[in-house]
Amino acid sequence: MTVGSKMYTPEYILDIRNGKYSKSGAVAKILQENGIKEFPVNVWEIARNLNFEVFDATFERDNISGMMIDALEVPPMLTKFDCKRAIILNRKEPKNVQSFTVAHELGHFVFDCNEESNYFDALHTKDRKNLSKEELSQKEKEDQIDEFAAMLLMPEIMFLQYINKSPNRYNRNALKQEMAKVCMVEEYAVDMRFNELRVGFN
Repeated sequence: MTVGSKMYTPEYILDIRNGKYSKSGAVAKILQENGIKEFPVNVWEIARNLNFEVFDATFERDNISGMMIDALEVPPMLTKFDCKRAIILNRKEPKNVQSFTVAHELGHFVFDCNEESNYFDALHTKDRKNLSKEELSQKEKEDQIDEFAAMLLMPEIMFLQYINKSPNRYNRNALKQEMAKVCMVEEYAVDMRFNELRVGFN
């Protein structure tokens, strides 16, 4: 690794950062480039393909679900891993929560990082009640990144196609439980996606 430069970032990510794709177009491009065509969307694989080391740790603050680092040089906390780009997950959280956290941190990488400066994010938290004023000021940005994470884990076309084939397609609660397992997300995230995509249950 060259000191003072970022890990390699694929051209398609740079294109997304430069506004070549809408948010939904960005999701489609990411899935295409990583050969993902079915659920669950393997965000760990996407992260590894983008040169991330992904591992878990115990955080001092339990309300932190994860953090992401994209640095010009190996930061002290990652010295033993000898990497500049990492997603660190809260090991106390279940796999479906970790999956959303990886997708969330990928959202920051796609939309907020650049090739000239260090980036660090540790704002993805479950408990929004105990955030500092500075963290609260970032809430709108975090909500936008959460929206991207949900889109990545539950892409519109794949999501609707799966629903249309499901025997539970007219039973919201049963379908929500099914989709949460299939997409490896929490049920509340599926409910939000139902609402965003105006899924009907008549």
